[in-house]
Amino acid sequence: MLSGIRSKIGVRLLHIGNVLRKKTRISDKGERSCCKAWRKNRLSIQRVKPVPHNGSLSRVEWQIDGESLWFESHDVALSTRPEAFACLAFAAAAHHGRPVRFPEAVCGSLIENLETIDGIWSEWWNLPHGKFHALPTIANSPENPARGTGLFFTLGVDSFYTLITRPDVDVLIYVCGYDVKLAEADRLEKIEQSLRRIGAALGKRVILLRTNLCQHPVMKTINWERLHGAALAAAGHLLDDVIKNVVISSSFTTHQFEPWGTSWKTDIFWSSGRVTFEHYGEDLWRFEKLGKIVDLPFVQENLRTCWKHLTDDLNCGRCEKCTRTMLALCAYGRLEDFKGYPSLDALISNLRSTKFLPQYLWEAYKGFLNYGLSAELAFEVQSLIDRSRIDTP
Repeated sequence: MLSGIRSKIGVRLLHIGNVLRKKTRISDKGERSCCKAWRKNRLSIQRVKPVPHNGSLSRVEWQIDGESLWFESHDVALSTRPEAFACLAFAAAAHHGRPVRFPEAVCGSLIENLETIDGIWSEWWNLPHGKFHALPTIANSPENPARGTGLFFTLGVDSFYTLITRPDVDVLIYVCGYDVKLAEADRLEKIEQSLRRIGAALGKRVILLRTNLCQHPVMKTINWERLHGAALAAAGHLLDDVIKNVVISSSFTTHQFEPWGTSWKTDIFWSSGRVTFEHYGEDLWRFEKLGKIVDLPFVQENLRTCWKHLTDDLNCGRCEKCTRTMLALCAYGRLEDFKGYPSLDALISNLRSTKFLPQYLWEAYKGFLNYGLSAELAFEVQSLIDRSRIDTP
């Protein structure tokens, strides 16, 4: 009898063993399937040998998903450290929901900061968490202790305000291919001329970079309103041999907060052990900033706020941002002093032809009504606000 019981127990144990082995094989197969899917979906990134600065051109290049993404400059030797492209890979991974295993060790401070941005972006835009992976390293001490403070300078109100209120800024940075496409050679030449004039007049070094980032297949599908913070961070890290602090001018006040690619909530977290990023000017509305610079001749000659480029001029004078800038100049009684913008008649025509304003701009336009606009202008502004409330989708 005891022998029969033992026999039954043995058979039972054998059955259990077979079941467990079968489940293990299924589990292993599932894991292999998941790993295969992960590898298939992940974003590939690898370095391409950089072009050393030979007195005329410095170029750094990586491949993302097999397509070249490059930056170059005739003004400076670009850093070959990986942090610039780590910022871009992080942004691509988050916005496309594709995992990235970065191929080189990255400054540990930056990795921790990117984790913070990851959480903020997820809250703002419902993006997936934890898609970027990199091994940490300790940032090397800077070889140039005299590195300065750089400002991303686009000739707009925000960056002009920063320039005149931050005497510590000694480098003006502009990236060709961001807000102005590389194909727009004539426009970029005019911008460079303005930048060089201002730099010479104020004793600031000017550094121009060029990049194909906005044409890259992976990056161009990301909304620029979200991506431009990472794009500026990449450019800043490429200059970490010559600058130690990077200033990014605010677009919104803390009272007019909008989730945006550059923000007082996120910009500091693009910092690494070698370079620090700072968001500046969020305590003032853009209209208030304009009041601080409106009397300066070099601002009157060079102010550029247009981004739609509906004409060949630096300011098209027709888009919403040009319209808003012209309104502000009228409120200060200085539109005629800014030759880069059309006449009052053109402004009135713009207001009448605009169907509606996005809601986040209502407050700004209402503010103009409190600053002494002519009766005709005030009427057109109020009419635009009223129909925006009715017609906004």
